[in-house]
Amino acid sequence: MARQHPHAFWASISACEHIVQIFDTDESFVDALVEFTASPLMRGETAVVVVTKDHLRELERRLSILGINLPALTSDDRLISIDAEEALSQLLVNDRFDKHAFTRLAQLTVTRAGRSGRKFRVAGEMVGLLAAGGHFDLAIDLERLWARLGKSGSFPLFCGYPRSAFAVDPDSISRVWAEHSAIFAP
Repeated sequence: MARQHPHAFWASISACEHIVQIFDTDESFVDALVEFTASPLMRGETAVVVVTKDHLRELERRLSILGINLPALTSDDRLISIDAEEALSQLLVNDRFDKHAFTRLAQLTVTRAGRSGRKFRVAGEMVGLLAAGGHFDLAIDLERLWARLGKSGSFPLFCGYPRSAFAVDPDSISRVWAEHSAIFAP
């Protein structure tokens, strides 16, 4: 398969697309987040990012450099950010997902993002954090919950996993790939 330029890749994704990136560096993941969010935000669409505080800070810094008015987007719910680690702490009970808590969080977020019929997309790394902690089964469960919601809500999903998460269990990478419709490999 021929590699596409990152702009072409992100421009060609459709609603309900479920994309994964296995990243080697935080910088490459944030590069992809910028690509995934910047153009839609400039078109008046909404982006939901469920990422770590460090990745959010760097994403916001880079979006600001592009001239994107973050305070305006945030106040209008066009850029919705959720701390991935905090969200996981609310969703996990005894190393299992509280599916009701997930449904509440996800539905509230999707309702905010899609207000007034706006198109939106969701990027996250909760699954990557789970995998990095050796919880591949939980990561796959969460992938499936988000994918089901993405298909019913017609929005694309972008998931990030640090490559280091697969050091202990290299075979899990194929399980992760199987849950996605596309792989982003810049």
